[in-house]
Amino acid sequence: MLAYLVVAATLLAPRPASPPAPDSAETIRSVLAFEDGRFAAMVRADTTWLRDALAEDLSYVHTSARSETKAQYLESVGSHRLHYEAFTPGERRVRLLSAAAAVVAGLAHARVESGGQLVEIDVRYLAVYERVGARWRFVAWQTTRVP
Repeated sequence: MLAYLVVAATLLAPRPASPPAPDSAETIRSVLAFEDGRFAAMVRADTTWLRDALAEDLSYVHTSARSETKAQYLESVGSHRLHYEAFTPGERRVRLLSAAAAVVAGLAHARVESGGQLVEIDVRYLAVYERVGARWRFVAWQTTRVP
């Protein structure tokens, strides 16, 4: 009877909804290094690097609320319809959801040519990354302008 009560108490004890995220400085550094590489590839219009780094089901939402798939985003960058002259991150906070998933909340300054117009904007963004094997992949992006 005592064994039954111990098992029942264990099964009924409150548990967190998900396991706690690892607190790994090395994992955080690797996420930020990958993100820095992605920003540099955007400025270089390096679609080869980006093609490998973007998840197949990428969701990329611009400050205009326009949403692009991986194929659409690569076409925008590769054709220079969207040309990043500079993309400089500022403050960033990384939240590890697991050893293979991370969300970055950050600020950045961008100098972008779009539709023949050069604009400089400050943005607040959320980026989602997943680790596939030994490499991070870029899953989702959403930005809003900072007034």
